[in-house]
Amino acid sequence: MRNLVSIRMRWILTSVFWATCSGGLTACDASSAAVNADAKLTYPDTRRSGQIDDYHGEKVADPYRWLEDLESPETKAWVQAENKLTFGFLEQIPQ
Repeated sequence: MRNLVSIRMRWILTSVFWATCSGGLTACDASSAAVNADAKLTYPDTRRSGQIDDYHGEKVADPYRWLEDLESPETKAWVQAENKLTFGFLEQIPQ
């Protein structure tokens, strides 16, 4: 179950990234890209935890593990804040 949650969260974050980056640039003409480039995006703070996993003696930091719990109020609030930023940006793109 944990792997499924991890895969879902990575898929969501990757989708948001590509929708913001590639979609925003290909859907705009040069003048609207310049306007959007001037807009300051203020991303929500993202807490970093001290989570460290041990894989056969190799320590691997996983500071964003808490985001994998899709049902936690903290994760839901973070996703809501990211969506507000993302969709606010996407709404500025001319059709």
